[in-house]
Amino acid sequence: MTGDFVDRQLDFGALTRGEWSPWTVRLSYYLLVPAAYAGVLTLARAGAPAILPLPEALATWVILICAGWWTANIVASGAFHLLRPWRPPWWFLCLAGSVGQALLLSPLYRALFDWVNAQAAFGTLYADAPLPEFSLIYAATLASYIAPGFFWMLAVVYFFHRVFGYSRFRYPEEESTTPTRRETTVSTAPPPQFLERSSLPPDSEIWAVTAEEHYIRIYSDQGTDLVRYRFSTAVDELSENDTGLRVHRSWWVRPDRVVSWEDRGRNLQLVLCNGVRVPVSMAYRVMTLARLPAS
Repeated sequence: MTGDFVDRQLDFGALTRGEWSPWTVRLSYYLLVPAAYAGVLTLARAGAPAILPLPEALATWVILICAGWWTANIVASGAFHLLRPWRPPWWFLCLAGSVGQALLLSPLYRALFDWVNAQAAFGTLYADAPLPEFSLIYAATLASYIAPGFFWMLAVVYFFHRVFGYSRFRYPEEESTTPTRRETTVSTAPPPQFLERSSLPPDSEIWAVTAEEHYIRIYSDQGTDLVRYRFSTAVDELSENDTGLRVHRSWWVRPDRVVSWEDRGRNLQLVLCNGVRVPVSMAYRVMTLARLPAS
């Protein structure tokens, strides 16, 4: 994202253009996804809250789903950073998050079920809510609570990665995979000014630039760096060299450093020579395809 005020707002027109700002994607991932799931469960009259009036059932599901979703993501992120040297696959991190939230929040789940039972004024509806009493029965009951959340998290993480290019668990590119510089036309234009704020050498060949909140991440033949800079200003500076183009609201790339691409209808992704995947929005699709190197 850039520092402009308008870029920090929800861009509802992006829904039809295929452009979603990073801020909008994060909001959708952390708030709209669990809220929508809670709404579906409420309307389906699922689980113990079904015996409650609709507003109370909705409030119960919102508490349960949001608490579980946020806790699962916190645990998964912790596992991602803790196990980073071993680079576990993303599905394993989702599993760790699902198991962690079930263990950590089981007292909350049981308390809410007890409250629902009290409101119903008859028998225990969900006496098998998992509590930390380790046994085979407990393990089986816990697994029944983990499985739905695990598969739901898998689906959401994969969907956001494929559709919006939002990767929850992305390992840094290894320097050993960075290819040597290709022969290319030498530009006489001065290097972009944002390189002056970067730790990268001033003669670095810029492969791609992406916006991250009030920062830009620079991908080059000399590595990557994160610099506090306005993305729109960086694009203006790069346009003076005429070596690349903007392909997304928050991405600029150099086409001759694209080694392959995946075109799946509205979802076009570029793969740079360092392995970084770049989403292409519908607004820039035609222009981007015209500039890609012949395969």
